[in-house]
Amino acid sequence: MEKPVKLEDLEIYQLALDIGEYVWAIVLKWEYFPKKTVGAQFVEAADSISANIAEATALLLQRQKAILLLWSWLIIGNKKLGYQIKKSRINEPS
Repeated sequence: MEKPVKLEDLEIYQLALDIGEYVWAIVLKWEYFPKKTVGAQFVEAADSISANIAEATALLLQRQKAILLLWSWLIIGNKKLGYQIKKSRINEPS
């Protein structure tokens, strides 16, 4: 029987945690309004990547794992979109 994989040993999980910390550090530097609107969603999306990976490792059904990993991938895309929106708003002329 195959030995269960520890969550902490998964490289993808460690990378997801790093993404969450990276996003947190970026958002902390923002002004109040962007931080409370876009920033809160940005941090939540980044943190949910590692949460979905953790949940997927606990599930037994391969189909459920695939769905949660797909959600993680989609959240990464949304995170990138949110960051691009923030950058474009910073660069708008006053």
